[in-house]
Amino acid sequence: NNIRLTTVGGHHIGVYKAGKGKFDTLLWGAGQFGSWGNLDQRSGAIAAEAGYSFGGGKFANKLKPWLRAGYFRSTGDGNMADDKHTTFFQVLPTPRIYARTPFFNSMNNEDAFGELRLKPHAKLAMRFDAHHLRLSNSKDLWYVGGGAFQKRTFGYVGRPSNGSQNLGWMFDASADVTVTSRTSLTFYLSGIRGGGVQSAIYPQGGANPLARFFYAELTQKF
Repeated sequence: NNIRLTTVGGHHIGVYKAGKGKFDTLLWGAGQFGSWGNLDQRSGAIAAEAGYSFGGGKFANKLKPWLRAGYFRSTGDGNMADDKHTTFFQVLPTPRIYARTPFFNSMNNEDAFGELRLKPHAKLAMRFDAHHLRLSNSKDLWYVGGGAFQKRTFGYVGRPSNGSQNLGWMFDASADVTVTSRTSLTFYLSGIRGGGVQSAIYPQGGANPLARFFYAELTQKF
């Protein structure tokens, strides 16, 4: 039957003066209810983030460092035989904000991350991230995909986790260069060390399968 969901949530964002810099916080939460075919939808997700942008001093004025950390968790479904669907459904996301190497999304996911942003020049912005990723529920699937955009495939795929929760570590770095007011360049590189989930699915990859991803992007505005 049809999927009919209602998502209700809220967020709070704050920025506070702290010493020579600024301290920022983000709290976000959402709950879902409705029907997932013949099942009752009952799911949710939370996120908490905090950061500090340094100010004052030669180093801070030159590089403008911004250090951040956060935690995200969405529910998974631990019982496929009952009358409830408790996997959080992300509907139509923009995965590149957090999953810039999109081997995960916000369904049945737990993401603890740290981030450093630098702006050493008015036309150069740099970002470095480290994510530790786990499945919220090992009895649910490992989900990937960026949205329900196509009737034939639905836009998502799920793989059994085989009882494991660890999706591994992801490290990435990017540089955004403003060439002119209408032209910009982006360079991105990531490395992934997979966990028990990938090892169970792809046993030939060894105990810690590896992946690398790189792209260069030119944006021209007219």
